[in-house]
Amino acid sequence: QALLAASYFAMALGMVNLFGWLFNINLINSFLNSQISMKFNVAILFILSGTAFYIKTKYHKTSISNMLSLLTLAICLISLFQYFLKENLGIDEFFVQDNEGRLRGEMFPGRMAFTSAFSFIIIAFSTIFINTKKRIIFVQYGLHLVTFLAFIAFVGHILNVPKFYSLSFLSSSMAIQTAIGLFVFSIGMTFANPDQGLTGIFTGKEIGNVLARKIIPRIILSIIVLSIIRIQTHRFNLIDVEYGIALFSTSFILISIFIILITAKELNKIDLKRHAAEMEVVKTS
Repeated sequence: QALLAASYFAMALGMVNLFGWLFNINLINSFLNSQISMKFNVAILFILSGTAFYIKTKYHKTSISNMLSLLTLAICLISLFQYFLKENLGIDEFFVQDNEGRLRGEMFPGRMAFTSAFSFIIIAFSTIFINTKKRIIFVQYGLHLVTFLAFIAFVGHILNVPKFYSLSFLSSSMAIQTAIGLFVFSIGMTFANPDQGLTGIFTGKEIGNVLARKIIPRIILSIIVLSIIRIQTHRFNLIDVEYGIALFSTSFILISIFIILITAKELNKIDLKRHAAEMEVVKTS
């Protein structure tokens, strides 16, 4: 179900943003940060990638899926070549013109971010080789890399730190919708091989897997919240830099201890239930 959900999510996200472009609804394409929109080509890539993965996992139509993945790969490679060649090959506004990008003074209107193109290249290759046993581990960690890049971009938008969602030497930035889409889609794709890579750590049934599922999301959320508070206090000059760093560190240590204590109690309850079940089996045998 996770595989189909990931496919549906990617296709739906692409179609919604495609609708926004075709009917000039900028609010759809520029969510949260009105200065950065999901480009038309990125919406197409979500539809192509989601469809290719859906066909591959549900119907096992390798030829059709690979054809869509190769088309995705071609679009991304042309976009990347434009960055390296410093040329406009006409693919950025092949379907529609990015008038909003022109108004914002973008150097390359309609062009997807470098990291977006790179991420979709990994997704295309991953879809092609998702069922190849010899390459499963490379596919899995490639998808983890996409998840990481998307997460960094998402955090950059939340914290309003532009260098997080764009590379300093490139003019294009990854839109928050693109970041969320790539994050969810790449994670969903890893469930094609749930016992591999980092996904295996979260999906296992051992006590260590339970610990990872409980503690890691809580720590990540606490870091993001503390980072938001720290950045805002700095931007409004509420506290100086040194005191802010010390306060951030202390707060993180205290929150981490609290999370560990809560998690330890939860794991102890699980262990007690398991022990009680084992004793019940012994008594009835």
